[in-house]
Amino acid sequence: MQFEKSFPGIKITVITGGLTIMSDIDLVLDHLINDVLATSEQPQGCSDREIEEIMADQKVDCLPQAYTSFLERLGRGAGGLLKGTDAFYPRLIGVKDAAIELLTEDGAPIRLPPDSLVIGMHQGYQFFWFPTVAQDDPKVLMFQEGDRIPHREWGTFSSYLNDMIKEIER
Repeated sequence: MQFEKSFPGIKITVITGGLTIMSDIDLVLDHLINDVLATSEQPQGCSDREIEEIMADQKVDCLPQAYTSFLERLGRGAGGLLKGTDAFYPRLIGVKDAAIELLTEDGAPIRLPPDSLVIGMHQGYQFFWFPTVAQDDPKVLMFQEGDRIPHREWGTFSSYLNDMIKEIER
């Protein structure tokens, strides 16, 4: 016997003999790994040491839970997801400095707070970041060269990943 119930941000599945509770990020990652990438290159996660290296490079003391889950399961690559974007280890190392350099060269009035985290740089003219690492599933902002304000915003990292998944499902 199986029973499923979904609530905002969580899905509960009760199967005879067990209970499974999944957060938004777990649902997104499971869909990506099991449905979208199933016939593609196998996803590879980061080790604890690699995650610590990313944190040290970006000068943050912690990571959002949703992003940690992403790195543990997909941090070294995920097939066609984020193709052309430096969003996976080891290419992720140095992207915060590159983003700061892009903002400076572009004369943009945007400044990255100390507890921000740059999660990807696309082709050197666009980057994605969390304004703060203090939330479990933070919003994602995108800056594009030539803009004065963030070009785009997603309410959560989970919704950002969902949009990126839709791009490769087309």
